[in-house]
Amino acid sequence: MGMRLPQPIASTVRRYVLEEAELIAGAFQRLWSAGALNAWAADPRALAGAALQAAQLAGERRRVLWWRTNMLTSVVDFGLGQYVDLVAPRSDFLLTRQAALEQLLGGPPAAGVTLVEVGVHLARLAFSLLGTHHGLQYIGVDPFQYGEDTSAESRARQLRDLGLSPEEDGGELSSAQLGALRLAKRRGESVQAETAPQS
Repeated sequence: MGMRLPQPIASTVRRYVLEEAELIAGAFQRLWSAGALNAWAADPRALAGAALQAAQLAGERRRVLWWRTNMLTSVVDFGLGQYVDLVAPRSDFLLTRQAALEQLLGGPPAAGVTLVEVGVHLARLAFSLLGTHHGLQYIGVDPFQYGEDTSAESRARQLRDLGLSPEEDGGELSSAQLGALRLAKRRGESVQAETAPQS
């Protein structure tokens, strides 16, 4: 890695580099073991699969090394170098944020666990986690305000999908209220529309 590292983390990052280099070297050495060579003599196509797996592992380990280094560098860059010994970035590779959160949550059920997400956007992560981790308490905070561009027809159709009548429940629901209703229905909770009074 062609980068100059702050003194408090240089030795830690060197250790990370050695760990990852050992993992990558081991993967490529296994390509040329006696057992692998015998297997490829019997099935030459197996070589291509094994080589691709080794290349994938090398790419993943390089990414993990970059993430771990960036985390430590960020701590120092933000003036928190005295706390860098408390930071212990993990070395496992997970494909998605959801996979990482599921591992941290300990898997379903998640009774008594509260998850706070800052930056909810379309609430896809919340929708997925709440659907699989029953008992999870979720708090979503989104500092952005989105335009109310969902048409009245679309809102009415979504209310009907939830078993609510747009005419009886009255008023216009915001996109956020509609999203909350859909989430409640998916979780099997009772669904009731509450609209803000019209001014």
